[in-house]
Amino acid sequence: MMTSKPHITRSTKTTAISAIRLMLLSVLILFKACTIDEDPVVSIEVVLYFPEHFTEQFASDVEVKIVNRQTGFVMHEQTNEQGVAMFNNPPFGIYDISVSETLTAERCAELIGIPEEVMLSAQRSNVYIHGEAETRYYMNLASSRAGDLVFKEIFYSGSRTPNDGTYYADQFMEIFNNSTEVIYVDGLLISDIMGNPSGPNPSPWRNDHDHVYAQTIWRIPGSGNDYPLSPGQSIVISQNGFDHREQNANSIDLSSPVSDFEYYVEREDGRDFDNPDVPNMILEHFAFMGIDYVLHVRGPGMIIWRCDEIDTLPRFTRPGSISNQEYVRIPVDMVIDGVEALADAEHGQNKRLPPSIDAGFIYCSGSYVNESIRRKVRTEIGGRIVLQDTNNSAIDFEVISPPTPKTFD
Repeated sequence: MMTSKPHITRSTKTTAISAIRLMLLSVLILFKACTIDEDPVVSIEVVLYFPEHFTEQFASDVEVKIVNRQTGFVMHEQTNEQGVAMFNNPPFGIYDISVSETLTAERCAELIGIPEEVMLSAQRSNVYIHGEAETRYYMNLASSRAGDLVFKEIFYSGSRTPNDGTYYADQFMEIFNNSTEVIYVDGLLISDIMGNPSGPNPSPWRNDHDHVYAQTIWRIPGSGNDYPLSPGQSIVISQNGFDHREQNANSIDLSSPVSDFEYYVEREDGRDFDNPDVPNMILEHFAFMGIDYVLHVRGPGMIIWRCDEIDTLPRFTRPGSISNQEYVRIPVDMVIDGVEALADAEHGQNKRLPPSIDAGFIYCSGSYVNESIRRKVRTEIGGRIVLQDTNNSAIDFEVISPPTPKTFD
């Protein structure tokens, strides 16, 4: 006996197809929901190499840090014997990779034959970590001797007057003796390095890691034995060495003895104030100068250095520019300490100082905000403060308000 085939109407087919589509749509929505709820991840490797003059090629037992620029997510990992630091499953995003390590004198004796502390640093910004990106990043460490003189504080952002006007005549920088010996600061050179901390025209030489390009060079006066600086003590060099509270109630006192030196621009019209109680710095070179010497209120790149023959250093104009302004090329070996300050976290590509001088950068919350950048205290030995110096301003410095010249209060 034959069984008749069931009759399926058009409406029945339509209902079945709709049910299947609804089921598939539900699965798709569920899949997307799971994708949204779970952060995409990928594992990466960072391979570190010691500088060429080291006896070992791979930088083992060195800490590497990655920071997600959007979320602030941080991971730390140590390199193995092959110099590899493995980061398992960091969430997708844009990262900064950095290294700031101080090798002990004993370890340096093994690696370079000299028993003294050496700082290692490396920086790589805007690394995009995602499923289709490369998973291995190679980085060469730069080395520099632990500095005896360091920047303790730089006040560049300026302040506001009670009437909400802008005021920047109270800028200053403070240099600290971080060693255990008396150091004579006679002849010490201070320079700000060419480059825009926030604009579209960064330094054309920012990829030259063997030199920096100074737009201004100032020298501390003295014959060699006039200005001794004891361990744990500092000098303040101010834009104008007077009590700025007389001009701006929101400012600070930079008169003597707070200021040890001041930047004075000698002009025929005498528009720059000269305090006779505060010795003047000696101007050796400037690319351009106004009424006064002013640090960039969005962030200067500063160095301390020494050189007996400044005139022998080569000078360059900006490539492609019609300006005749000259910038002095300084080998990084002459630099004692350096600090990179930029406008904000988004302008790492504007760095002016190479990793061997400063592997990172620091920034204030804005301009005319009465904030300064100050180096952190690492420890205190027998009443002598020792400042932190890992060669990375992002780690070594903090932003404070108000400024604290000659103090840590």
